[in-house]
Amino acid sequence: MIRRDDISQSGAAVAAYPSGIDRPGVALESALRPPLSAQSEDFAQAQRIIALSRQEHAPMVTERFPTYASIIEYWEVGDLPWTLPAEAVACMTETVQDLVAALRS
Repeated sequence: MIRRDDISQSGAAVAAYPSGIDRPGVALESALRPPLSAQSEDFAQAQRIIALSRQEHAPMVTERFPTYASIIEYWEVGDLPWTLPAEAVACMTETVQDLVAALRS
């Protein structure tokens, strides 16, 4: 298991994902950056809001964006240290494919 304190805040967690990220064609070099915080404008412009891991993100969303807290769709994909990168990427890939299929139907 990878411990959260083994990962720097500079986006180094992404480096643990290369085998999953490169499959869909994402250039890994461009993905290495610190996470960005959501802004109110992000929610206001969205037709659908999806977040990963209700346990991890719902408290932050409720605190910072109470207006949008009840309309967020959570995909239960864990982050380090609860879910290993390969498993998380596989879960995200499958869930995105399911979403695309649903949008097409």
